[in-house]
Amino acid sequence: MIHALASLVFLALAFAVFWLAHRLCADRIARAGDTSLEEQVCARNNAAVALRFASFALASALGLCGPLMAPSTGFLRDVGWFAFTGAVLLALLVAAFAMLDRLVLPGIDNTKAILDGNLSVGLTEAGGGLATGLILKAAFTGQGTVFSGVVFFLLGQLTLVLFLKLLERLSPYDDQAEIAQGNAALGLHLGSMLVCLGIILASAVSGDFSHWGEDLAAFGLAAVRGVALLLACSWLADKVFLTGTTLGEEIVRDRNLAAVIAEAGVKLGIALIIAATA
Repeated sequence: MIHALASLVFLALAFAVFWLAHRLCADRIARAGDTSLEEQVCARNNAAVALRFASFALASALGLCGPLMAPSTGFLRDVGWFAFTGAVLLALLVAAFAMLDRLVLPGIDNTKAILDGNLSVGLTEAGGGLATGLILKAAFTGQGTVFSGVVFFLLGQLTLVLFLKLLERLSPYDDQAEIAQGNAALGLHLGSMLVCLGIILASAVSGDFSHWGEDLAAFGLAAVRGVALLLACSWLADKVFLTGTTLGEEIVRDRNLAAVIAEAGVKLGIALIIAATA
């Protein structure tokens, strides 16, 4: 009975966080234009806007799972800690999404683009949001302080941004221009690669905090190893599973969502294996 009551209390608190996430997304949409989140999703069937809200809500849920997995210190203390960390996590998510907007797609007004129905921007944002949620959950799982959780979360976010910049440098095409033109295949590719790295980084930051020097060094090594293995295995997967063509051609020339979906499944699987063997 007590366990059931505790579950209901935590669900109620989580629902309050979801409501706040909804209001934050709705306010941002309203400030950008004479419209509302509900109008964009329900009346205009705008999938790009729906992806922003869905990824923010899911990232919030992932983040909340971290404190819930901590050892219990008593019902009232658990509730107080959950409410406090929930507020901290929501603030971190707002900051992280703003950072992703400015640094991942610096030449694009993301909110204006998704209001115009740019699914490519929506998919890239969603991938970054899911990766952010995975890292947030891991950063606040295990024994540690709020400060240590914030530090490793921010390191994870910085790694995500640097990784996307590396993908742009390695790309044979102009990613920013393709995204601005609404190339959904590229948006899905970039979003899925961000989720792949989010899985790997989540494994790197999870666990108990022990010592700043050791933990920072371990994170750095895991991040470099993860990025290197992910890029190498992704290149190999493209060669093995896309015979007679290249992923770049399928993305830019044909805007082939089917090819990207197939490759994304393989690369997400690779990321899970890399994380499990870290």
